[in-house]
Amino acid sequence: MKVRGTPGEISTGELRNYYDRRFAERPLRAREGFYRWIASHVPPAPESRIIDIACGGGYLLEALQGKNCTLFGCDFSSKAIKIASKLCPEAKLAVADGECLPYPDASFDIIYNLGSLEHFLDMHAGICEMHRVLKPEGRAVVMVPNSRYIGDLWRKATFRGGPDHHQLLERFGSLSEWKRLLESGGFRVKQVFPYNKFKRFLNLLPLTFAYCFVFTCTRA
Repeated sequence: MKVRGTPGEISTGELRNYYDRRFAERPLRAREGFYRWIASHVPPAPESRIIDIACGGGYLLEALQGKNCTLFGCDFSSKAIKIASKLCPEAKLAVADGECLPYPDASFDIIYNLGSLEHFLDMHAGICEMHRVLKPEGRAVVMVPNSRYIGDLWRKATFRGGPDHHQLLERFGSLSEWKRLLESGGFRVKQVFPYNKFKRFLNLLPLTFAYCFVFTCTRA
């Protein structure tokens, strides 16, 4: 697994302050249509309890509004939660660390963690917490970046640059590396979708070259 930043030299406070500054300057979010696309892969049943862990500005929660579900979101950046509270007023929001969630065991039918796990100081702890708060028949949707994305391989071959999503701490893993990490926290991977930023020609390539992987998991 490729790592940018040094987890042992970055404190929780430093990471929180970094994201507070980022959200104060310009909210971190995916492109238009991404959140509706994600929500369509695991359609929630009515009255589901759904949480977006590391929800950022609440963009997925906004896409899930009006589906007769109870929505929760948490992020350890208070700036992000402030944005989310305006965008999705019906959601129950909390400033909380994904590695130590303030929710009881088996609380949620669907858990989302999108483009965030790779920035946790302790990814294994974050996965174990997701597993803990997921109901026995629930599903977790986790999106993470690929260390073998075809675009990054091309850049490395031509300019000797590596993968970089321009954040303080980030990891990039292969399909098998991420799968092993999720399984180490008690999950069973049921499906994997590629996310290729809606570039259709990239969907013709094998899954192993995708920009990001979207894992749908159940408790093992």
